[in-house]
Amino acid sequence: MIFVRRAVFATFSFAVATVPVSLSGQGLGRLVEVRTAIAAGNAVRAVTLVDSIKVDFPHHPNVELTRARALMAAGRPDDVERSLRALLKWDPRYLRFALNDSTLKPLSSRFSDVDVAALAARADSPLSKGKVWATVEERDLVLEGTAFDAKTRNVLFGSLTRSTVIAVTPDGKISDRVARGSNGLGSVAGIHVDSARGVLWVASNRRFDRAADSSRSALFAFEAATGKFLSKVVSPGTKRNFYNDMTTGRDGSVYLTDTEGGAVLMLKPGGTQLEPFTPIRKVDAPNGITISADGRHLFVADMDRITVVELESGESWRLAVPDTVNITGVDGLAFADGSLIAHHPLAFWRIARYQMDSSMRTITGRTFIERNTPDSRTSTTGEVAGDHYVYIGNSQIDRMNAGTIDAASMEPIRIYRVRFDN
Repeated sequence: MIFVRRAVFATFSFAVATVPVSLSGQGLGRLVEVRTAIAAGNAVRAVTLVDSIKVDFPHHPNVELTRARALMAAGRPDDVERSLRALLKWDPRYLRFALNDSTLKPLSSRFSDVDVAALAARADSPLSKGKVWATVEERDLVLEGTAFDAKTRNVLFGSLTRSTVIAVTPDGKISDRVARGSNGLGSVAGIHVDSARGVLWVASNRRFDRAADSSRSALFAFEAATGKFLSKVVSPGTKRNFYNDMTTGRDGSVYLTDTEGGAVLMLKPGGTQLEPFTPIRKVDAPNGITISADGRHLFVADMDRITVVELESGESWRLAVPDTVNITGVDGLAFADGSLIAHHPLAFWRIARYQMDSSMRTITGRTFIERNTPDSRTSTTGEVAGDHYVYIGNSQIDRMNAGTIDAASMEPIRIYRVRFDN
């Protein structure tokens, strides 16, 4: 489950940059137009533009920050303060950053009621509930997607660099589950085990750190217990794709996020072609995807939201959040006992568990599994494995992004797990 980062995220992104995608002129890419209008002294146009973007991305910190700058240029300090207080509710570090901006610093006196430094320092404090469970000595595997094979009780991990899926036994022993490069398998992103049918689904792509790699994205199926190749569906190649993460429904349908293609795709049972999943019509770089334990609700994360689909009716809605919670930048997503576990590997890295109401319409609470630790900086995904949540720590994806893959200078990869009663 690779997180797609654009240059427009530079403001609040302190961690991982992967799979660059141009959004110029659309989506969050329109923030560039806002900044250009501000620089040109056209504050009215800047505010109009950013307000239109906020309609689509009401909870994105970069949108709110850019809006504050546009409002400041337009001479509307009261509205600027409201934007900054929205950022403060999400995370005091956003406000700390904003008030260090030369454009917004003049409003610092309006926040004399807030000890920004103390609140931000508290938010910076590290927390880790997980313990290292297994260590992968093959340091340049660059682990990504995670899945649980209930039959063998193994946790599986995909490799972005070695075109394989490895298995970790309950006692921490590691072996290849899928032969490297099996039947043309490429760089592995998301993986998922359909336990009812014993199928391991794998998303295969070009290596994003190699410009010359033109491999087409594909969805592979293997026997979960043995890694035997079953089938694959290759993308048409009519546009750029990046098949990212997937889950399966009770009938065996596969739901797959295409991050670069900006779509959620579906492979029906027995199907030979992926097709658009029509209940979700609007997504921006979809990434993590999961399904409720009863198979009724599908959850899809993109840039600024989590969309919920009731599969039987096809009804969809945006998961509502309190004004003190921000769920922007979700990468890996898992369902656990009526809650969602989400990885946020970009700004203010964390792994959070979001409690929901019984209708799956509103987030009602949040607890942290991991935050502000060195390994959570590159922790993109995890999986529910019985009464534990298992997740990748130092995935090494930062080294892949930087083009510095070198096993001799890299650390072993640490895999963590935490009991759900913690």
